[in-house]
Amino acid sequence: MIKKKMVTFAVCASILTLPSLTDAQAEGTYPTAGITIDGEQKTFSQPPIIYNEVTLVPLRGVFESMGIEVKWDANERKVIAQKGDDILELKIGSKQALKNYQPISLLTEAKIINDRTMVPLRFVSESFGAKVDWDENTRTVNITSPGTTKDEPTVNKANQKEESTLKSITFEEAYEKAINNSPEIKAQLLTIQQEEERRDDTSTLVFNNILTNVAYLNAAYAKLGVAEKQLVIKTDAIYLQVKNAYNTILQTEEKLKLLEKQLELAKVQNNINKQKAMQGLLSETDLILANNALSEKEKEFKAAQDALAKAYDNFNQLVGNPLNSRFNLIDVPKYVGEFETDVDYHVTKTLSDSVYIKLYEENVKIAQSALDTYVFNNPANTDSYTVTELNVEKAKLTLSEQKKNLEKSIRDTYHKIRDLENNYEILKTKLIDLEQNQKVLKTKYDLGLVPLVNLMEVNVQVDTVKQNMFDIAANLELLKIQYEKPWLAVGGGN
Repeated sequence: MIKKKMVTFAVCASILTLPSLTDAQAEGTYPTAGITIDGEQKTFSQPPIIYNEVTLVPLRGVFESMGIEVKWDANERKVIAQKGDDILELKIGSKQALKNYQPISLLTEAKIINDRTMVPLRFVSESFGAKVDWDENTRTVNITSPGTTKDEPTVNKANQKEESTLKSITFEEAYEKAINNSPEIKAQLLTIQQEEERRDDTSTLVFNNILTNVAYLNAAYAKLGVAEKQLVIKTDAIYLQVKNAYNTILQTEEKLKLLEKQLELAKVQNNINKQKAMQGLLSETDLILANNALSEKEKEFKAAQDALAKAYDNFNQLVGNPLNSRFNLIDVPKYVGEFETDVDYHVTKTLSDSVYIKLYEENVKIAQSALDTYVFNNPANTDSYTVTELNVEKAKLTLSEQKKNLEKSIRDTYHKIRDLENNYEILKTKLIDLEQNQKVLKTKYDLGLVPLVNLMEVNVQVDTVKQNMFDIAANLELLKIQYEKPWLAVGGGN
């Protein structure tokens, strides 16, 4: 009995010391194949093999031939590959990899064969977009790097053509189109034409009293002046509308980019939580909460897509383009530093020189002319002398009230600008700290000291701050327009 146990132990020990047949002896056990990359025959220390009807290729040799940087993490037994902004993470023995934080399924798990990481051929295409073919006659794997293939799918060509022919538009071009498209501007131009005709007609009238002649003519010129000033104010309003619509598209596009990265992070975190739940490290309740968090982020992303479509619809309606039009917007908002202005001087100048105040001064002139030319016992009069006199006082009060409104608008806008500038500087300091942390984590990640998800988390934090700073720059542009033309903030554009 003792002898039998000793034999059994010896057999078990010898089995434990044997190398894996599928790893160490795969080249001799499974048929091999040739390999070409971008038309060039390649020879690697470990050639491709056919394993359970799946073609396995050496990952490092193939990727490095395509210009992809490859690193090996011995502690985690995983490969990290990177080209540009694309990052791939693959663990040996796993049937799932992570590409830009999103899972990719493998036909069979990655294997170590003769100290080389072997992966399914199709994975090369799925990970970095290469084209792969298998030539049964020559038993050769043919790999073409992305961007060099001649036989691209029709859909991709169409997308590339659409992107390359996307028309650029500056803000000034959009503003000009909006002016030409505005029915309100066209109507105001007709109003000016009418007032010019009335002025010319009035100048030919002759009254017995020369003062009456002057009063009627002054009233005609005042009405023409009102119409002309209303045109200026309406064009100012369109200027602000176009700037708002233009910047809204840019802001929504930036938000969509950020949400896309946040969604990628949520998917990775959700995948990690699922793995923890499978290992009994996460409760069912926590897993439900994690799933809900991913679902909410997906809804936010969809809402941002809808918001972008709505922003383009608003912009296209404003400038007179078809609703499905898309543009490459050239004038991106930029933060220009502290807004240098003397608010008290600006208030004084605006209240004395602005077209908006002069418009209400013209209204006072019109009311005064009506009083000066009033004819008693004239059946054509719709108002009494007292009512006409009160109209003058009313016009003066309105002028005074508008001056107060403008001053309040200027000072309120000034303080909003200052608040946003302070917020921008705070975010700027925060960004410096985050970018420093980002560099540290990137170094640790390259050394295999932290997982990819940690680096991705800080990347999202950096992008979030940048997106907030972009929003502030865009909002500052609008506020500075309102500061220079404060009547737009008090409804003067109407």
